[in-house]
Formats: sequence, structure tokens, C-alpha cells
Amino acid sequence: MTARSHPPRVAVIGGGLAGLAAAWHLDAAGFACRVFESGKRPGGPALSKREGACLFEYTPSVLQLDAALLAWLEQLGLGPALHPATPYASRRWVLHQGAYQPWLESPLNWLLSRRVDRSSKRRRLVESLSLLRPGAVQPGGSVAAFVRAHLGDWFNDYLVAPWLALQYGVDAEQADMALTLPDLIQPASRLALARQLQARLLGVGGYGLRQGLDTLTDTLSARVDVRLGQHVGALIRRPRGWCVVTGMETYEADLLVLAVSTREAALLLAPGFAQTAARLGEVRYAPMIDVHSVYHRENMAFRLRAGGAWHPQCERPFALGVEFISSQISHRTPDGEVLVCARLGGMAQAERLGLDDAVLGLLLDSELDGLLGVLNAPLERHVHRRRHAYPHPDAALAAARAELPTLAQARVLVAADWAAGLGPEAVLRHAMTLPAAARAALAAPA
Repeated sequence: MTARSHPPRVAVIGGGLAGLAAAWHLDAAGFACRVFESGKRPGGPALSKREGACLFEYTPSVLQLDAALLAWLEQLGLGPALHPATPYASRRWVLHQGAYQPWLESPLNWLLSRRVDRSSKRRRLVESLSLLRPGAVQPGGSVAAFVRAHLGDWFNDYLVAPWLALQYGVDAEQADMALTLPDLIQPASRLALARQLQARLLGVGGYGLRQGLDTLTDTLSARVDVRLGQHVGALIRRPRGWCVVTGMETYEADLLVLAVSTREAALLLAPGFAQTAARLGEVRYAPMIDVHSVYHRENMAFRLRAGGAWHPQCERPFALGVEFISSQISHRTPDGEVLVCARLGGMAQAERLGLDDAVLGLLLDSELDGLLGVLNAPLERHVHRRRHAYPHPDAALAAARAELPTLAQARVLVAADWAAGLGPEAVLRHAMTLPAAARAALAAPA
């Protein structure tokens, strides 16, 4: 960057988790950020809801925090708000032939199990022997094709595919491996691949926030300049920057950071970036429905000694799976009560979004009563619908990401999940990289 009489000014469009984290890191690096949020509250739509002694979260209860993220949360003063996940959080059940079965962790369990087909057993045996003779794993194609090629059908159909569907609404048959699980596309061997996938799926060593992820957005919003109720109506490109126009003010910025969905970004960028806007408009989002139910512990025959259960689509389930929230993180419910969150929708069940709450509840109760042995109706139930929960990591998203260098040349960076990756952890890690990207964008010729 050239010498300036004032810090470079950055306009962040969108005041959700991505925008607030981006603004904090840019401010800390010497930039002057202003966040424009169209809603009435900082942090965007609520990420959790407290009802009495119960906390209902609309994002994963357990976050996989590496050393850098843990250090950052400590820096924010949120160390005391972090709770390690319980030992049960890293255990999972899998729906198989109408009942929950324990997840098969060791190669020996796989080889002895009658649930696993012979082809998958053979691949798992080869994978175990590859410890002696490591063989490279070739990347490419969809998640389902990649996993089936290297670990067998069972590993994909009963583990990876249902996990992706439950967590992010992703269809493994259509999801691009390099976009969905970029850190796993080139392991040293099949053994390394299986171990890395197992650690990723089970979420070993996670943490939860005492009041959910809203704890983080509330903390960040108190430390950055957020303008609420300001819908950005237009972006006007300047020779060396941008002018942000809202219904209340205009703001001259040296750099833009987009922390909004592809649809919102396409509308803002269409006047000057027609091709980019067209590609952004093609990105699909997975719809999700979170159904939180609270039960008396004594009224549930199934012991929730796990973090949750996956429902493979080949079993033709009603829900994508169930998270046993009260078994993952303590202090989510009063003593004597359990909290479960069934998740529906995703790319595989988009039609579920058309069901009203009453019908949805009846169909869900029918499934959960048989699987969990529920004896009575739930004490409480909350249904939360997200029409655009996560961008689907397929060819359309790849085309949208291909436009990121073009935007960077125009001094536009992206903090949103469609650039960062799936899940809040990916968004937070991506925000840490933005100061360096901002310096590079400002140093480049206009």
C-alpha cells in the first residue's frame, strides 16, 4: 500500500458472522471498516434462541476449533464462555434396516460386521495394509465418486453422504470433492484418508459456546463500526475505490468486502460485472429445517450416549438425521431433560420445506418414536426454517469462485461462505486471511 494520511477505508456489506469477523480482523490490521447491515440487529439472523433453561441453536452446537481460532477467541475474552464437548459428542449411530447401529470405528469392526458389503470390506483391508505400502490417493470428481473409489460404497452411503446431508444439506453425488472437503483431496494413503475422514465426521475435540454462536457475533458487533437498518442500494465504482449508497448515507471506501449471499452479491454487482453476476445467480443453496424437541429423560427408552445419528438416504428416512444436543454440550437443558434436533431438507429433501409445522411434527414423531422409544409428546418443540442455509459445493459454485480474482482486481473481496467454505469454522478461518488479501488488492494497479 502507498503512504496515506488516513487508514484505508473498507466497506463491509453484510453484518452477519462473516462480515463481523472480517471487519474485526481488518480493523486489527490497521484498516478502517464500516459494516452495513440491512437488519435491525447485528449478527444477521439469530443463530440461537434461549427459552427458559433450554438453548436452541441453528448452527452446529460443537465447533471444531484449531489453535489459531482458540487463541483468537481467548483474545476476544471468550475463553470462559467456551465449553469442551462431552466424550459422547464424538460418537455416532447410523440408521440401518430400521434401527440405530453403532458407527464402526476400527478396521476389525468393519471386517467382522454383517452390515458392510464385501467390496467395502476389501477396500478397507487394502487401506489398512497400505500402512506398510502407502499409495497415493487421486483427487477429482464428486465426493461420492471419490469416497467410493477409495473406501467403498458403504463408507460413502452410510457415513460420508449422510454426514454431509445432516450438517450442510449437501448431496454427495453432486458435490465437488475439491470444494467440499479440500483438505482431504490428497492424503498420503487410503489409511490417512480414512483416518482424516473419521476425525472430520466425528468432530473429535470440539467446543461449544455457553450461549451459542450469538455470543461471538454479539462480542464482535460491540467492537466494530456497524450501521444497522442500512440496506445497500447501489455500489458505484470509483477510479481507486467504491462508493456505497444506502438510504441514509453514501460512504467512500478504498475496498469492498462482500459478506452476503451470492444472490445479494449478484444484484449489487450486476451493473458493472454482468458475467460475474450471472455466475453468482446460478449458485444453489440447500434449504434446511431444524426441529428442536425437549423430552423428559425418563420418557425416552433410547439412551443418548452419542452425539447424534445419521440417516442414510438409502434407508428412505423422513429426517436427514438427529443431533443429540444435550449429549454434545452440557448446560443446554435442565437436569432430567434431553434436547434433540432433527434436521430435514437439504438438496435431497427440498420438498420437505413445503410441509406445515403440524404435518411435519406428526411425520417426525412417527419416525423418532420408533427409533428413540419416545413415550410421550415433547415438552417443547421449535421449528426453524432456513430457505438458503448453505451454498451447494457443485459446478455452479466452482464457476462463481472462479470470479474471485476478477473481483479482487476491482478491489472487491468476499468474506461469505460461498468463498470461505462450509460451516462457521471455515468462515472464521477465512476472515483471518482477509488483511493480507486486502493489502495485495490495494497494492495492485487500479
